[in-house]
Amino acid sequence: MSLTYSINLNSITETTRQESIYTVLNNLPNNTDKLISPRDVRDAFLTSWSNSIFKITHPDSYINYPYIGIDTNNPSDRDFKHKMLLGKRSNGSLDVMSSTLLGTDTDIFFYNTKSDTDPNIDSTKLSILAGDDSNYYPSAPYIESKKTGTEIDLNINNPNGNINVNSVTGRISVNNVNFPTLSENTSDIADGKVLRYVGTYPNGKFEWVIPAVTTTTIGSPGGTTNITGSPVTLNGYNLEFVEDTLVPKTIGGVDIGDNFESGSFNETAPGLNDGDDWPMTEVIRKLLYPYVKPEFNISVSNLTLGSSGDIYAEVGVNSNIEISYDVTIFSYDVDYVIDDITTPNLNIENGSNNTSSIAINAGGPSYFSNNPGSNITNIFSHPVNKSSIGNVDFKLTVTEIGSGTSYDKLASIEFVDPMYYGVSSVDITNATEFTTFVSTANKLVKSYNDQSYYEVDYDGVGYLYFAYPNYFVTNLTEIKDPNGYIIHDINSLALSSFDSSSLVRDTPGSPYQLNYTVYKTKLPTTLDGPSTFKFKF
Repeated sequence: MSLTYSINLNSITETTRQESIYTVLNNLPNNTDKLISPRDVRDAFLTSWSNSIFKITHPDSYINYPYIGIDTNNPSDRDFKHKMLLGKRSNGSLDVMSSTLLGTDTDIFFYNTKSDTDPNIDSTKLSILAGDDSNYYPSAPYIESKKTGTEIDLNINNPNGNINVNSVTGRISVNNVNFPTLSENTSDIADGKVLRYVGTYPNGKFEWVIPAVTTTTIGSPGGTTNITGSPVTLNGYNLEFVEDTLVPKTIGGVDIGDNFESGSFNETAPGLNDGDDWPMTEVIRKLLYPYVKPEFNISVSNLTLGSSGDIYAEVGVNSNIEISYDVTIFSYDVDYVIDDITTPNLNIENGSNNTSSIAINAGGPSYFSNNPGSNITNIFSHPVNKSSIGNVDFKLTVTEIGSGTSYDKLASIEFVDPMYYGVSSVDITNATEFTTFVSTANKLVKSYNDQSYYEVDYDGVGYLYFAYPNYFVTNLTEIKDPNGYIIHDINSLALSSFDSSSLVRDTPGSPYQLNYTVYKTKLPTTLDGPSTFKFKF
């Protein structure tokens, strides 16, 4: 804007706009000399009017269309080509406008008019009012410039209404991403369509399209790709398996009588059907990975008798028991332990038994990793003594680490009072003679319930003896000699080659006194070498 100009040239109202208000004041001193002319007053008025930038003005060609705008009143240069600040001029002792701001290409600056001590000094708000109800004004939409840390945020806020960004004929872009035009929205929006970016950024745009996969690769390595729906189909086929018909035959982990009703997967209780439909992956998993409980065995043998596989031991005799076990796992890792659950407490008198469970060092690892079909076997020995007849049970317990389910099996050693047999020249008739005989006689450590023949070898000259505890009330039913002839038949006792009597065994150091039923040949016998006789109860 020119600082000086003149209007109404060559007329009685010619007036000149002065350079500044100070020039006007210098031309209007105290009128002591009566020297102020009307021209000076006109110049002062024109200068003041010209400095008032906002005024009622009109286009040069439309004098009857006034408006409020910027007008210098200079007929040859009515424009104002300077930067503008709308707001307070200074903050504290510093001007808001600086050489930096004045040197930018910004035309108009807005700044708040708050007091310099106002707590909201960092915020400049421009509220936009509308309507005729003043109650709306506190919640009118506003544009805010707010200093946050070392940055200035731009906030467009409408507390109680919509914010509409609209271009009637053009395209709206947000962060250089182009959205559909108003006409495209009018023609393309339809139920089921989505906005998808089409083209190469930044020259592409959002378009309304029907959802479709146009790539041959979905997802990325190392990441999860979720596809959700109810149902989810592939080429028209459901990816979930729903079938109410009962399975006719057990296949893998799917048992006969199972089905795959809707809602039966992960249901809270059987039959509620409050879960999901069966995913195909879980159907295959159920088929291929059935639950299989571990397979395991335990066996025991009395090594003291000198024959492997013997499951009998003599009462009161320290016996070395061989324990053999194997464990094969399938569905879970396992932990296992072997317990001797009826080992007697040898410190207790009168033959009392300690029936508590005693863990045995099984000689193997405490557990092994889940490798379906993996197997571990081991054999070790364990000393056992029992002061009365009965079983000593060894229990192998296998516990699945994953499920906590336990299984067990027993193997037993039966402690028995021995049967005695042998040849003696003494015709035994009392306890002393019998006690002397059993101290050197052969022993038969077997169960008394065996219905087959007991075979024993005799050799020498004298009476043949066969004795067994008489609490075993069953009598011998038959005795055969080495040639297979029956020489004792319970149904023909008068023809028997044996007599029987009841005698007490009372050997020093023996666990207890015991009555025995003693069979003896009626006459001495001479055997020329080991001869096998058979006894049957």
